Amino acid sequence: FGPALRDLNEVQEIRINQRGYCQISQSKEKETEHKMTAVVEVNDGTTWIVVGEVESVDGPTCEPDEAIPNKATEFKVGLENEDTLTLQGRYNPSDAGQSQCWADRASQTKRQFRVTYTDSGPTVASFEAYVKSFRTSLGVGNKITVAIGLRIHGAVSLS
Repeated sequence: FGPALRDLNEVQEIRINQRGYCQISQSKEKETEHKMTAVVEVNDGTTWIVVGEVESVDGPTCEPDEAIPNKATEFKVGLENEDTLTLQGRYNPSDAGQSQCWADRASQTKRQFRVTYTDSGPTVASFEAYVKSFRTSLGVGNKITVAIGLRIHGAVSLS
């Protein structure tokens, strides 16, 4: 049955669907045990606005720049560079957070962002960023998705 099903005692239901594939349902406790989500917010200067419909967060990529002092293959670690963070999810033009990101991209406004990961902490990543890109695409089943690229300015603080 694969790595997703580790214990047959957790099986709640086994069915064969119309295409002949086996579908296995596990107990609700096991389905939700390892789920972790992230809530992304942007500050419009006054209040925190949730960026809705976010399904994945990629980044920030936290790695220093490298300097090559001479022609030999010798590298020196440079300044810390938090680089970018990408939000991906369903496009919703009426979502206040997505609309704020769209407007900030057009005006090149730097804003405060925070990503709250719902792990055991929770963990909150706070940073300033510019909205570098706002890309929509039409996917399978006429699902319109959005990818919002943030260019981080300064350091990311974790709390």
